[in-house]
Amino acid sequence: MLFRSSSGGAQPITYSGMKVTGWELSNDVDGILMLKLSHDGRQSSTSVATAAVSYPTAQELLTFVGGTVTIDGVVVANVRKASVKGDLKLNTSRRFIGPTALQAEPIEAGMSDIGASLDVEFLDMTLYNKFVSATAAGTLASLVLKWTGQILITGAASTFPSFQVTMATARVDGETPKISGADLVAQSVPFQALNSASATSTNDAIVAVMVNGDSAP
Repeated sequence: MLFRSSSGGAQPITYSGMKVTGWELSNDVDGILMLKLSHDGRQSSTSVATAAVSYPTAQELLTFVGGTVTIDGVVVANVRKASVKGDLKLNTSRRFIGPTALQAEPIEAGMSDIGASLDVEFLDMTLYNKFVSATAAGTLASLVLKWTGQILITGAASTFPSFQVTMATARVDGETPKISGADLVAQSVPFQALNSASATSTNDAIVAVMVNGDSAP
């Protein structure tokens, strides 16, 4: 990372032993699809010089215009904001008595927590009914979020870049819609991804698929 000082100078700081501990994808109206990563590192150094800047020759941002949200196979057209995030539950406090003051590699110390959240206009009782269902099966839904670019992939006749996140089985936790004066009623709908693997299937809690022009991603 390069830190610029108020005096006009710049100081590079290199962090080594970095490991992703959590992540979040988010998109709202008028916005682009954003990815935020949380990291934990082993040590830092100020002795590594800056490297030459290198940018991709072609790039395209995925925006809300190309976004679609599908619940149980039905496109939902009243979503104002969507986010998906995961906490990998890594233990980042593995330091021990001895000459090495640096921490050991963070390792998994619990079940990963993966969920999604939709901010929607309240249109009907569909999502609320899942939230208040008296049965566990009644609270479940499949959730697919997909963003598609507007420019064809170079050399492709009909393929556009895209990014898709699928939760094959998610629990709708939900909340009661809130009324605030005469404005439109809003509803925040959280989803909890579940691993629905069984003796006959191996459905992961979440699957992400990217389509682009990279030959060696």
